[in-house]
Amino acid sequence: MLTAHILMMLIPGIVTPISTEQVFESKAACEIAKEALSSTDSVNRYLCTPAPNTAPNR
Repeated sequence: MLTAHILMMLIPGIVTPISTEQVFESKAACEIAKEALSSTDSVNRYLCTPAPNTAPNR
């Protein structure tokens, strides 16, 4: 399993989610931080996802 994970990291174009574990007060604050990160990092893509305790049950 470790080999597959390492290969996925090395193959360009495959998106691998990485959590920064940052918690923001609001979605707007997250969007501002995302824009700041995106302006200096052209390789990674950042997303704002709701905290598990705020996401509706499925």
